[in-house]
Amino acid sequence: MPAHLNPLLACIRRRLLRLTPAAVIIVALFIVIVVIGVSARALRAGKAAIEKKDAPAPRQAPPPHNNGNYIVPSRLWTPLRGVLNALGDRLEKPGKERLTIIGSLTRRNAASSAPFRLITELPNRLRLEEGVGPQRRVIGYDDNGEWAIGKNFEDADMEAIESLAFDTPERLLFGQMEGLAYRFLGERFRLDDGATKNYRGGFYDIYQVTDQIKIGSEIRERNKLFYVNSDTLLPERVRYQMARAGAKVDVEVIAASWQKVNGQQTPGLITRLENGKPVLTLKATSVAIGPRLPDGLFNNPQ
Repeated sequence: MPAHLNPLLACIRRRLLRLTPAAVIIVALFIVIVVIGVSARALRAGKAAIEKKDAPAPRQAPPPHNNGNYIVPSRLWTPLRGVLNALGDRLEKPGKERLTIIGSLTRRNAASSAPFRLITELPNRLRLEEGVGPQRRVIGYDDNGEWAIGKNFEDADMEAIESLAFDTPERLLFGQMEGLAYRFLGERFRLDDGATKNYRGGFYDIYQVTDQIKIGSEIRERNKLFYVNSDTLLPERVRYQMARAGAKVDVEVIAASWQKVNGQQTPGLITRLENGKPVLTLKATSVAIGPRLPDGLFNNPQ
């Protein structure tokens, strides 16, 4: 019996000596009921304390799926995880965010090619240096906008940035992480209409992506088709339409001459075609992959 009830029981005994036998029985029954109730509550409290002590600690909320800088494979469609594996691990973990390509660049109607250096840094930073000496010019892009050194920012610069920053394998994967609208159109498509005998071209799995692209003062919505090689799982082509001066222009960006650098697949040749004609070609002679650097290369110098 709980110790704190002892004084109460002693007082009750003294008063019982003055009561009639019938009153004594009634009081006794009341005491029994009270004691049983108090004991039951104490038992339940003790049991609850034991259960609380033995209960597992509450699970902490999982960390955010993605901080925006890297791909989380579990959040990709299963077929796109194969694309991620084919490219390498630079999109998944720190240490290989920066890609530097050096080579020759050819623009539409240019008499000759010019040297270039293209530097990109995950997830969406870009710097393109073109030419040397007085003819050298630089364009850059990140979340804060675009900029140019050497002359004013032109439409051709916007289209170059779109091809080099948005028509890319990285965009195919990061776009799904950002919640863009995706649709899988099917697998093993041919590039012809199916009538070519002894077809020797590639076979492609095609993804339709509705992208939101902010370059300059406007947000461009593009319905793009990403062609992933069905055998190598490398994204090799992007096709879409754009409007220029009231006319539709068929755009195709081709990534070719793939090579493995530091365990990562990178294209050695990037070509932008408009209505079937090349308007921008970058041919790599050197490719390097390294970590993100706080060197300000992507900052607007103005």
